[in-house]
Amino acid sequence: MEYSPWFPRNIKPVHRGVYEIGEPYASPWFRLWDGKNWHYGSRTPKLAKKIDVRLYSFDANWRGLAHKPKAR
Repeated sequence: MEYSPWFPRNIKPVHRGVYEIGEPYASPWFRLWDGKNWHYGSRTPKLAKKIDVRLYSFDANWRGLAHKPKAR
């Protein structure tokens, strides 16, 4: 799987979805971006997608996939 470069926390993703987060204490870590807010995350993208608790602050770098996944 090919990932995008890391983006600083002040740049917001263009697309909704789950992104890998550059957390210093847990790697890998994934969080959902709903188009406006980051949500609490998880160690897997599947679980991160299910967490419906928004964060009030966000202070980590993030990255996504370099290419849109193909439908199976």
